[in-house]
Amino acid sequence: MFIDPVAAWISALVPAVILAGAACQKLTDLRALRALVKQYAILPRTWVTPVAFSLPYFELATAIAMVLPGTRRQASLTALGLLVIFTLAIAINLRRGQTDLDCGCHFGGARIPLSGALIVRNGLLTLWLVPVAGAAVGNRSLGWLDVLTIAVASLVGAMAYIMSAPLLLVRRQTAMAH
Repeated sequence: MFIDPVAAWISALVPAVILAGAACQKLTDLRALRALVKQYAILPRTWVTPVAFSLPYFELATAIAMVLPGTRRQASLTALGLLVIFTLAIAINLRRGQTDLDCGCHFGGARIPLSGALIVRNGLLTLWLVPVAGAAVGNRSLGWLDVLTIAVASLVGAMAYIMSAPLLLVRRQTAMAH
């Protein structure tokens, strides 16, 4: 099965921007990231530091590879794997009752506690990746309208993800007030 190159670009760019942004945010404070990885209590103690310090670079490399047509499909599969791992870590800690842990997946300084809504958001992002991870891209030239469509759709998709963070906080605070 082939997908249109416009759909492939949009399917790759939105998660690439999200991964790159999350990686850059994590790189601003590697010690805090290490503490967060440790708090998740998923990995053996000896793995915490190497995983925490390499994770943002791995995310950034994956994001860059998603933008390159020759590595896009493999990088999208890697991004899917990362999302599955992150979602499982959230689910395990929710099952343990650890709702006060930060998700570690946002932009900026806002702290987002774990919730089922994060699992849904990750699921939606996973679905976003499926077209480019699962199909070959058709071969046609892109016109100016295609490029404009890619830019606008990618911007809207990335902004929707970024704007979901404050909505998750409002939802959580509203639920706690009742």
